[in-house]
Amino acid sequence: MGSNPIDPNDIEALKRRIAELEAAQQANVSGSGAQGGGDAFGDRGVKVGGESSGPINTGTQTIATQGGAAVQGAVQAGGHFIGRDFVQFVTKVIQGNEDPEEAKSVIALYLHALAGDLAGLKLGEIDTSADQTRQAPLQLADIYVPLDTTLRIPKDVTLAHCLSREPDRQRDDLHAQREMRPVSALEALATHRELTVLGKPGSGKSTFGASVLLTLAQAWQGHGDDLAKLGETWAHGALLPIRVVLRRFAEQLSPGDKAARAGDVWAFIARDLDASGYGLSTDAMKYVQRIARTHGALILLDGLDECGQSASRERVLGAANELMQSAGPKCRFVLTARPYAWPSGPNPARGVYTLADLNDAQIEQFIRRWYAALVERKWRSPGEAERKIGDLLAARHRPDLLPLARNPLLLTLMATLHTNRGRLPDDRADLYNESVDLLLLRWNRQIGADKALLDELALPSLKLSDLREVLEELAFEVHEQNVGKEGTADIGEDRLVRAFRPLLNKSKDKADVVVDYIEKRAGLLIGQGEKTVSGSSRSRIALSRNSSPPAT
Repeated sequence: MGSNPIDPNDIEALKRRIAELEAAQQANVSGSGAQGGGDAFGDRGVKVGGESSGPINTGTQTIATQGGAAVQGAVQAGGHFIGRDFVQFVTKVIQGNEDPEEAKSVIALYLHALAGDLAGLKLGEIDTSADQTRQAPLQLADIYVPLDTTLRIPKDVTLAHCLSREPDRQRDDLHAQREMRPVSALEALATHRELTVLGKPGSGKSTFGASVLLTLAQAWQGHGDDLAKLGETWAHGALLPIRVVLRRFAEQLSPGDKAARAGDVWAFIARDLDASGYGLSTDAMKYVQRIARTHGALILLDGLDECGQSASRERVLGAANELMQSAGPKCRFVLTARPYAWPSGPNPARGVYTLADLNDAQIEQFIRRWYAALVERKWRSPGEAERKIGDLLAARHRPDLLPLARNPLLLTLMATLHTNRGRLPDDRADLYNESVDLLLLRWNRQIGADKALLDELALPSLKLSDLREVLEELAFEVHEQNVGKEGTADIGEDRLVRAFRPLLNKSKDKADVVVDYIEKRAGLLIGQGEKTVSGSSRSRIALSRNSSPPAT
């Protein structure tokens, strides 16, 4: 989790709402009245003081809460109201002399912090117009478009049904002359206890995981209806959301080749919670782990490809596999990786899928949601937004832009440039130039617990433009050597390191840091392989020629 501070007023509001709910549950609810000042509504509805608003259907009648919070079979309310199910879930894990009030407060703070960390798009690193003083930044839920996988199945069957058939009949289904449909990432999530999501840079792997965790966090916070965002096939309830950034986990493993264990993952999560700055109790990990084992959790294991070379990834994957077997029968898992880190490729029978490019309908949905969110926050007027929507919808059909628009990250860059400039550059080179500038900013913004690139290099006179100049020179040389050839121009990783060393006081370690950032963090270059045990480079970092910018 990040280190964004929580407003103390939010914390106190959470605690008050928990106390209100506790008081309501202690009331003697019946059709004729309730003790403790609460009002009874129907068989299971109770109105209590709070900040909920709007009519609530209690199952027997609809009531106006008039500012109170309605508690019923499954609580549905606005804001950060902590519902009845939340209290029940936490109460289940309290044992012995542990303080139940502390447990409820700790989990409430954990969910509040996680939701806050996941919800914000953090567009500052790519949105040059972002004003830090704005009170209503864009949120993930504002513009997120559900993603599809590359698997297609007959339109009239579910994924679960398709996978349950014998392999020969599966092949018959897939090759039969029937209307086909793509399998959504959400349907794959609901079908597989252990889901692996593969995708190229910017394809939306991490954002998909963040969207799922955010939905679950909000469901725990009382937004029960939000579970519908997980699709019609989701039948696993409000699992506790847990996020593990695998790169940081790998960095904290002890040196050597000793096998990593599930306990190492839990210890990492505990350190992450402790270092979050949210003021959580030292017992936070105990409550989180126990709820995962008794009630169930969805654990996102994000970024296997960012865990170093093959040996390091194998250690991380070993710990992840052990965690999947021991965390608890109700837990479910999502692991994300770039294709090169999962050489066996997609295998739906084993829960491994590749994310598909955005289709035309998804691109249009994103563009409309983007500008609708800007209008809602009064960043743009409705009339201006409507004109911009039409302009960007038309521009995305340009032969040089459509391949870019199918990548979620690059589509976001396009929308950002379009918002800031009023239109996209007519010249493709200008578009690429400005896109790279935004990605360079992205390198040098602090993301999560990472250091900014220039801070980590610690060379006072170094500028981002210096790094870009070296990269452009190298790209030009490689393209010149590959004129007339199709596909991508490949640069050996060792060649990249050699190119950056003169700029970095000849330090190979600092050059390695730069390559790691531009390949694994920014997505500007695409890693195609890896180093051998001896350290010689077999890694290829692809720079696209003519048809697409370096970012693809």
